Amino acid sequence: MRQMIAVAFTLLFTQASIAASATGKLTVDGKTISVAYAYAVSCPDTFDETKPAYLLLLSEKALPAGSIQAADTADGLGEKSVRSLLDSGIALKISLDKNYHMTVRHPGLQGREVQESGMGLGLTLTAFGPDRVAGTFASSSGMLEKSRGDGGVQEIGMNHKAQFKIAFDAPVERQFPLEQVYTLGASARKLPGGGGEPGKAWIAAACKPMPAMPNLKDPKAVEKFLRDQGMTDKDLQEEVARQSKLEGHAVTREQAIRKMAEMMTAMADLAAAMVLKDCKVLSGSADDKVAVITVEATTDGARQRTDVTLVRENGAWTVKKTAAWRAP
Repeated sequence: MRQMIAVAFTLLFTQASIAASATGKLTVDGKTISVAYAYAVSCPDTFDETKPAYLLLLSEKALPAGSIQAADTADGLGEKSVRSLLDSGIALKISLDKNYHMTVRHPGLQGREVQESGMGLGLTLTAFGPDRVAGTFASSSGMLEKSRGDGGVQEIGMNHKAQFKIAFDAPVERQFPLEQVYTLGASARKLPGGGGEPGKAWIAAACKPMPAMPNLKDPKAVEKFLRDQGMTDKDLQEEVARQSKLEGHAVTREQAIRKMAEMMTAMADLAAAMVLKDCKVLSGSADDKVAVITVEATTDGARQRTDVTLVRENGAWTVKKTAAWRAP
């Protein structure tokens, strides 16, 4: 899947990171922490990057100074905050329709994290941008209207129980730019069969066969494979540090690679199912700068169809947006 494009736009703040108020408790599997800090940024929505969403970080401890301004992307901020900066707390990405995606880290999870999506359940907003995000976020003991957001015990992840009720009020510290809206001009024309050059560009970018997996029992082969896929020395050092923190003791480079190989083994079948196969461009139109094509492929064992927007950059067509896949 295409990574979210983000070029940081930093608001004028004299301090590198401004913590705002948060009050509440977060209990997971019987262990309780206090949540005392709230941070917010605006960012592209996960499902439509031309629309804004808000990422809210509810933390037990203050984030390191400068961490919000130093993030390359909003998604990177959420991941790094949850996995390294935010030892205990909640990262909540809220869309304009108040649906949200929640990531929880907590001592009760023993180094793991839980991710869930919700349709506004337990979330009450009194301010929702553009300058502030404020309200309460509470667990729900059931699905009935009277139990929504009551702060009762709620199941999260696989066999974990959480209970929380957190009030927050945070300034929006950064505004990550939205994806540009691309539209066909009046000079747009139908593309030939196969989608012409835009169609070829989409197939080359999206329909690559899954690379052959290395011998997952050989750390050197695994490291070479990961480097061929773009892993850098810095990435590997960060992974060693992350695993060391999770394990509570120093993890060697080889041990970290072996752990990554275990993850690759677990994900291999899932990744193979998601690879696009038998790709076909059904139709499309283009002007000199923008192309919109309708494509079809087999993914996750089913035939699916979607619309893809491409833009001509430096003489080459580049995929900019892929709509949700749907049944033909």
